[in-house]
Amino acid sequence: MWCDRVSSSRTAAIAALPLLMASLAMSSAGAEPAGPSPGDAKLRCDIIGQDLGTGYRLKALARTAQADRGEYQFMVLKQSASGTSQNMQSGAFSIESSGEQILTAVVLERSAQGHVRAELAIETDHGSVTCNFP
Repeated sequence: MWCDRVSSSRTAAIAALPLLMASLAMSSAGAEPAGPSPGDAKLRCDIIGQDLGTGYRLKALARTAQADRGEYQFMVLKQSASGTSQNMQSGAFSIESSGEQILTAVVLERSAQGHVRAELAIETDHGSVTCNFP
């Protein structure tokens, strides 16, 4: 059942968080964005960084060519002179028709720009996709 899958996926995501954070921390600073992983071409994801002047926002987006529903996990690691922070958000979503939906957003201090790594994983009834930032 879909609800059972949501719960087991969240448990797996939480268990995998330390491994992901270690992987993100070891990534080189000049790494190119990996972009979406192979999956259903109709399902795409994106992570957009935006300088707010007083802070730095990361938006997690789902894009689909058809109505879809599923769950997401958004993991963020920030390491800068001001310190280190880790953030994980997850939840269910539904897109009624083709289009784009902001799943969640994280706002960090402005100095995080250039010092943040993130991963968005989306699983739906029609496929799954993962994207990375930067």
